[in-house]
Amino acid sequence: YNVAITSESLQKTNITREFTKYNLKNWKKTINVNLTGSFIFAREIGKIFYKQKKGNLINISSIYGNLSPNHKIYEKEKFYSFPDYAASKSGIIGFSKWLSTLWAKKNIKVNCISPGGIYNSHSKIFFKAYSKRVPMNRMGDKKDINGILYYLISDESNYCTGQNFLIDGGLSAW
Repeated sequence: YNVAITSESLQKTNITREFTKYNLKNWKKTINVNLTGSFIFAREIGKIFYKQKKGNLINISSIYGNLSPNHKIYEKEKFYSFPDYAASKSGIIGFSKWLSTLWAKKNIKVNCISPGGIYNSHSKIFFKAYSKRVPMNRMGDKKDINGILYYLISDESNYCTGQNFLIDGGLSAW
């Protein structure tokens, strides 16, 4: 399951970068969409999994659910890494692990994928700054997630639950 309010999607809104002035309304909206949305989806799909007596839930977090951003790379951009995104994506990892231990005995697997930065028409300046932080020296491509998805939906992952897979070009290794 993947859902997210990101700062890129909020570029046209007037969100301050100053944390001490950050709007609680924005925080609540992001937590509600990103984290509560994941909860509601899991609760409802769980009803189907229970009837089937098996299931496979794959949640999508983010590198920023695992690591803090380098705020400097956002200084000249129209978007930035904001606190509610990181908090909600960290929450998805914890929620996935919690749910995996609850559902394991019901033959339901729950895992999480945390992609690094995925290129999405970012500026050349941002692309270069982000890529310098990554051992593979690039941002990810949407297709870079396919391998782990194929693994997790296949029978090859039958003994795999409660894991968070960082697909980040090596960023988290540094």
